[in-house]
Amino acid sequence: VAVITISGEYGSEASEIARRVAAALNYHYVDTVLIEKILDEYGLVEFKEMYESMPNLLSRFDEVNNRMKDMLDRVLRALGRHGNVVIRGRGGFAVLGGLADVLTVRTQAPLAVRAQRVMAREQVDDLAQATEAVQQYDRVRSTFVESSYNDVVWNSADAFNRFNSSYQHRVC
Repeated sequence: VAVITISGEYGSEASEIARRVAAALNYHYVDTVLIEKILDEYGLVEFKEMYESMPNLLSRFDEVNNRMKDMLDRVLRALGRHGNVVIRGRGGFAVLGGLADVLTVRTQAPLAVRAQRVMAREQVDDLAQATEAVQQYDRVRSTFVESSYNDVVWNSADAFNRFNSSYQHRVC
């Protein structure tokens, strides 16, 4: 496998898992920060704000949103061609999934566990507030992926199973 994409629910430790996998395999670790830096270098300075906003139906046809998605897809494909890389998030599984040398991984955890992790990591004292933050984060990511990649359901193990049909895998 030359490329591993790791997608996960907020608080499911996907970033930590991706970093550890990259280190263990001596692969490059690509996260949202690096992807945003690359896009910024190419003039898409508003990427983070666009990605984190909740798109509506009309935004699928918006030229700026289409340009953003096109640039993101190009960056992900270029990173994939580089090989020996672990790509964390940003729809990497939707763009690269199904290619011969790509393994897609999905991390999930119960909502209560994820909220507790967010409380500890972000020093939030209120469980209800942490739970709402987790759910909101997941809604934004889901909306982005599902509005950008028509046939993909962000939080469905089936999306990852179909991409990894030739591999033995476990969705965790």
